[in-house]
Amino acid sequence: MKRKESSNRKVTLVMIVVAATFFLGMFLGNSINGLYMYTMENDMVKISSLSTDGFAEADITIDPGLIYLTDGCRRLSMVTTTEQTTSIYSGMAGIKTTRPLVHDIMKNQFEAFDIKIIMVKINTLENRTYHANLITQYGNRVLEMDARPSDAIALAVRMDAPIYVSNVLMEEEGQAIC
Repeated sequence: MKRKESSNRKVTLVMIVVAATFFLGMFLGNSINGLYMYTMENDMVKISSLSTDGFAEADITIDPGLIYLTDGCRRLSMVTTTEQTTSIYSGMAGIKTTRPLVHDIMKNQFEAFDIKIIMVKINTLENRTYHANLITQYGNRVLEMDARPSDAIALAVRMDAPIYVSNVLMEEEGQAIC
């Protein structure tokens, strides 16, 4: 029984740290460990992170351990864990599990605090690792966070947010499928 309680405390502590980091970034408006704050003025277009110039919206399909992002006649393949693709599939299909997955918990937290995911942008490949930005909105503030593409996609499919891929990345790393 003690082991289960200890495990639950660790999960709770991790969730508190994640939420605290997010909200500190939102309220302080400073750069905190890779979080970048942009204050929105009347025109959202002024915020460069919201621009989709040089990006195309992608359709998602998955196989166990593989995420496919398709834009027209090009497809980008990303290797990830089976757990991540299962979570993405659950979010896409609206499957409710008996116990919430981590991405379900984050979705619930975002909704409870009225935080919206504006979009996910998959922008670079460095050392065989893809990088993405999760762009969120809280009130009149927009926060751009570095994120693993699989985590960002798992949240985006749960919150009906679009997923964009860099045109350069798709051209250089994508596979022709037409």
